[in-house]
Amino acid sequence: MLTKTRSAAHIWSPSKQWCWITFPLLLFTASWAPVLAAPSQQSQLQTDAARLDHVAVEVDDAVVAEDWDDARSEWAEFDELWDDVEDGFRAADRDGYRAIEATMSDIVIALTTDAPDPDQIRELIATLRARIAPFAGTDDS
Repeated sequence: MLTKTRSAAHIWSPSKQWCWITFPLLLFTASWAPVLAAPSQQSQLQTDAARLDHVAVEVDDAVVAEDWDDARSEWAEFDELWDDVEDGFRAADRDGYRAIEATMSDIVIALTTDAPDPDQIRELIATLRARIAPFAGTDDS
């Protein structure tokens, strides 16, 4: 009676070696995924902050001209954009996010009064832009 014995070569075949190489490489790669993704997320946040700042400048220009319909329309555009991008700001800095939200509320109140005060609104817009600047990487402080 012949018995078959398995040799070490049969157990450790080249086709099974990929497991010992691939699995550690996958773990290593997966451990670096958040680090490698961070620059992309950061640049998206910077892009979003720059877009918000651009619209804030348009609101300010309308306020300077005391074109209240245009100022309110531009503000609506800012608010809509903010709705699209605010999650990234909240994730990056909750306190900064809250400060932006608070300033936005003040601007809405100032823009919806019967007799808007251009100086007050421009000051609020300057504050808003200063609060957005750190997210854009343009904070001078």
